[in-house]
Parts: sequence; structure tokens; C-alpha cells
Amino acid sequence: MTKNKSLNVELQKGVDGNYDAKFVVSSTAPDRMGDTFSKESLQKLTATNKLVALWQHNSNQPCGYWENFKMVGNKLVASLKLADTNLGKMIRSLLDSDVPLASSVGFRIVDAVENSTNGLKFLDVDLMEISVVSTPANPQAVLLAKSYGFDDSIFTPSKESASGLLTAGKSEALNKVNNSIMRIQSWQLSQKK
Repeated sequence: MTKNKSLNVELQKGVDGNYDAKFVVSSTAPDRMGDTFSKESLQKLTATNKLVALWQHNSNQPCGYWENFKMVGNKLVASLKLADTNLGKMIRSLLDSDVPLASSVGFRIVDAVENSTNGLKFLDVDLMEISVVSTPANPQAVLLAKSYGFDDSIFTPSKESASGLLTAGKSEALNKVNNSIMRIQSWQLSQKK
């Protein structure tokens, strides 16, 4: 099975002077489409030494690189080093201004099976690139604390509970993100016709 897929997660500037940001790339939790990664597929990605960082999935706009891929529980974590280009400096400035940027992982599916959340469970993937993007689409997006500690209380355990928060009107920010995603999905559907 060969299919390209992107997964968006939120990132936040880090405190390590060698890198500009540290974030959770992915986890075994379901994304908005119900897709999941097996822990083994994420563990395999820790062998990644250095990977290009793009701006908004544009292959003509490299902005740095990612390193230090490691598993923390069921989460894949990596560090971002921005280039000293105008684009890298702009992204660094956004991070320094606490603009809540996100990352989106671009990969090719090598092997997958259907899972219990009406999506796919990725058993093996080829990581192609990770982009810095402006709007996260993954309800499991997790901010790393500046001390690199994790707060499991901010995880959204499932797309059903994310929908429940929206219905209850408890998260204006999540509502805005969800509306942006629906506009993008509508546009993508219109392009397929």
C-alpha cells in the first residue's frame, strides 16, 4: 500500500540552545481521521538521523532540519534546528513571539491495517519530511513544556472526546482549528471533482 499522509502536531519553542524547538511528532493516539501509528512503527523512526524541515510542505522552502528522534512513552519526540536564512529567521521570530506554530509529518505508508477507530493503523512508514505549518489538524497535538516535561492532562484521548468539547463549546481555540480544517477538507474535496 503506497499512500502519502500528513499528520499535524503542535510545537513550542524549547530551552536547549542547540535547537529552536522540541516537540511531539506523533503518538499512538488516534488522529482526526481515526488513523493511528503502531508503537513499533514510531520506534523505527527513532533511527532517523537528520531530516529536512520544510515550510508549509513546500519543497522549495526548506527552513532547517530535525534531529534527536526518540520515544517518550508512546510519543515520538524530535528537535528542530532552523537555518540562518530569511525564512528560518522568520520562523524563529514567530517561535520567540510565542506564536503557536505546528508541525506536519509527511510520510509514505509502507504497511497498514484497518483499526478499531474506522481508520488505518500504520505498521510501517517512510518518513519523508516534517514541515512547520500554521494550523495543526491533529486533536492530539501536544505542547511540550519549556522544561520538556509532559502534561498528560492536556491530551485529547479520542476524536469523540474532541467532538464533545466542541459541542459543549468548551474550547474556542479547538473550535477555530476545527473550522479551519473543515474549510481545507471542503476545498480538497472540490479539487477532486
